[in-house]
Amino acid sequence: MGDTNTQEKPPVDKIPTVSLGLDQRNAPYKRSTVVRGSRWLMRADTHPCIDVELVLGSTDEYNKPSAAAKPTVVQGLAAFAVSLYSAAVGFTSAYTGPALVSMNQTSSTVHPTVQEASWIASLMPLSALLGGIFGGLLIEAWGRKGTIMATAFPFTVSFLMIALADNVPLIQAGRALAGFCVGVTSLGLPVYMGETLQPEVRGMFGLFPTTLGNLGILAAMVAGYYFDWRGLAYLGALIPLPSFLLMFFIPETPTWYMNKGNQKAAQRALKWLRGKDADVTTELAEISKNAQAQDEESVSMMECLRDFFKWHHMWPLSISLGLMFFQQFSGINAMIFYTVKIFKDAGSTIDSNLASVIVGLVNMAATLVATFLIDRLGRKMLLYISSLLMAITAASLGSFFYYKNV
Repeated sequence: MGDTNTQEKPPVDKIPTVSLGLDQRNAPYKRSTVVRGSRWLMRADTHPCIDVELVLGSTDEYNKPSAAAKPTVVQGLAAFAVSLYSAAVGFTSAYTGPALVSMNQTSSTVHPTVQEASWIASLMPLSALLGGIFGGLLIEAWGRKGTIMATAFPFTVSFLMIALADNVPLIQAGRALAGFCVGVTSLGLPVYMGETLQPEVRGMFGLFPTTLGNLGILAAMVAGYYFDWRGLAYLGALIPLPSFLLMFFIPETPTWYMNKGNQKAAQRALKWLRGKDADVTTELAEISKNAQAQDEESVSMMECLRDFFKWHHMWPLSISLGLMFFQQFSGINAMIFYTVKIFKDAGSTIDSNLASVIVGLVNMAATLVATFLIDRLGRKMLLYISSLLMAITAASLGSFFYYKNV
């Protein structure tokens, strides 16, 4: 950090907020190590306005279990209810794996060409991009809970369109509608959980979306072993219903209520989430303060852009986007979309549908293993290991098909 004797520190409330993702209860790291890592991440040496020790101090307080409001099982219910939609997202992603192969069987009434099949697979993520954009507007207008629940009906309709289709364009339209719902849900779900769960239970309940999403992938692959593409689509139409019904029993987020000026509803929601005997006065005041600050802030677009492109914002954002980029460009979605076809084209001696089930099981097992190891080995070590294994397996698969076709 710069010379503190010559550079004046700004007031505490002017220091940029930085999320370090620390969990003092589970991370067995020395504070000096955390400080060095935090300095590197925030580039604090070049920014005298960032006091790492002060930020870490506030993080310590943030991660302390609240004495006034202990975690309750209802927060787990709320997290589970919304996370069940991740099963629908996973099922939608994996649907084309067994379905496309089934469509090309002689008993099928629909026989898409290679190009049409590629559009059936790719329209889902393309429309999910659009859904994510509109989702940002919807969660503010309809609420987080309301927006997520609203996707249940079009989700079901999209799979019914596929199940009842007698031509390829109708199947593609169903996939596009399902993808839009995936985009909206994928945006609303983490916002809901972030605004309802206490910090001390976020790590535990935050595993629900990933676990249930992988369970949805596994369900599609297992069902594809027994059903044709129509039967698989009928099953997909039912996947969003359990989450839709459970969400009637959980509240909207207190933050959304407060943003809409409904303090009584925000208090009721917070009491439901923290327990009827919990003192939520301090937390409610903090939510109200944040909502009021947003209302009072009047910042031009140019000021927002200037602030956005500051180094201490761009550096951690670049790291996050880089990780996401390499994760997606590893080809994971293509593998899931075409799992059965990949094994079929490889000439596997194992039934291609059964092989896809094995892939789903390994995917699920890897999630559980990572959950166990992440606080023991650390995030970077798991990234190193998984990146190396992905590179080796992708190179092996690519080499196999290259020499097979030579």
